[in-house]
Amino acid sequence: MTIYDEYFEVNSEYKWTVCFRDVEEFYLTKLHGNTLIGIRYKKDHENWRPNDEIEEEGIERLKNQDAPGCPYLIPTRTLDIKPQQLLSLLNKKLIQAMTKQ
Repeated sequence: MTIYDEYFEVNSEYKWTVCFRDVEEFYLTKLHGNTLIGIRYKKDHENWRPNDEIEEEGIERLKNQDAPGCPYLIPTRTLDIKPQQLLSLLNKKLIQAMTKQ
């Protein structure tokens, strides 16, 4: 995973990108004992979905070998940073991006 000022990239077989300007918030969640970072998009963004819909589809999204979790969940199991630290960093970048708008 690579984090820039305006966006971040999740590196897997298929690299996917999230722009901070499109996000309302990041949050911690768990699915089957795995800690994940959830992405709640702004309501006017094409990726916005109700939380219950995201949770229902979460398990299937994680099975996608090319881009697990894309575009709503960031798997944290293989990252070198603890989930809470990553969450804090993403929310800090989100606040910085919002103040630039």
